[in-house]
Amino acid sequence: MKVISGNLDRQIKKETITEEMKNQTLKNISASLNLEESVANAGLVIEAATENAEVKFKIFQVIDQKAPQEAILATNTSSISVTEIAGKVKRPGKVIGMHFMNPVPMMKLVEIIAGSKHRRRLSPRFSRSRKSLKKSRGGK
Repeated sequence: MKVISGNLDRQIKKETITEEMKNQTLKNISASLNLEESVANAGLVIEAATENAEVKFKIFQVIDQKAPQEAILATNTSSISVTEIAGKVKRPGKVIGMHFMNPVPMMKLVEIIAGSKHRRRLSPRFSRSRKSLKKSRGGK
């Protein structure tokens, strides 16, 4: 949280955001070391762990068990197949890739990657989630 707050302070100094925007952003973030509790009420879970397939698979298995059934499960992977990650859960049609362009606070683009089991009817939910993050769509 300290790093996020510092990054937001930098944006205030550049007059990119206001103090009020920083405070609202920090109110929207909760920190936890307990994955199960963190995803229990989530509508969108974005995993951003190290690029190690086994680590990601274990995280997705926990998320799959503990997040609400309607939740979208997203990975920020850049090197592991979204389809392969989706194959490790019971709801592969709700798994997507969301690759944020760097620097994330400045870039408005997020690439949405669908796995082979992606359900088309969930696309409007992806779009709402992306728009709530104030990001534009890239990818296929």
